[in-house]
Amino acid sequence: MRPHDVAVELDRRRIYFWDGNYYALAVTQRLGVEDSGGMVRLGPVHYNTLDEVHKVGEALAEISG
Repeated sequence: MRPHDVAVELDRRRIYFWDGNYYALAVTQRLGVEDSGGMVRLGPVHYNTLDEVHKVGEALAEISG
């Protein structure tokens, strides 16, 4: 899936991710992912719960089929 499509699917589940190159154009170009939309990024922090982390894992499993 393209990164934007993954982000849209996660948004439908109320899980908020970023997609694109995050101003790291040289990195995404070197990795060869810029033309396909970059990458998807999650930014968990200390106040996220284990339940939220599990929810992300379950959503990614569903999305990936």
